[in-house]
Amino acid sequence: MPRRIITKDLRVVVEFQYSERNYLHSAAFLNTEKMKQLERFSKLLVEWNQQVNLISRKDETHIWLHHIWHSLSIACFYPFKSGDVILDVGTGGGFPGLPLAIAFPECRFILTDSIEKKIQVVSHLTQSLGLKNVQ
Repeated sequence: MPRRIITKDLRVVVEFQYSERNYLHSAAFLNTEKMKQLERFSKLLVEWNQQVNLISRKDETHIWLHHIWHSLSIACFYPFKSGDVILDVGTGGGFPGLPLAIAFPECRFILTDSIEKKIQVVSHLTQSLGLKNVQ
């Protein structure tokens, strides 16, 4: 049976089944283009994860539930506004910064991590996804 998560102000409605591959989604801040970009991000991340340990290998099959939706859930609690600057400290594989940057292109995101190889991958992902709002 699907679960429904609804924020107090109804900004986000996400329905999902227990199988993460069968997402039914309707989120006010996501459109078809952003969903395609998130899908591309998930595929690129899994590819890079073979070379650089960005997320747990066992999480690769659950990337949407454990990482992408989890990152986007911040929007349930913080009303992102045009011009906001968000600092993601310890971004690792780009979470939560990259999914949020995709969802909120009108905001600027600064992603940092102490591990240089992870920042290099995040930079590559940013360029591959054409994200202009990420540093």
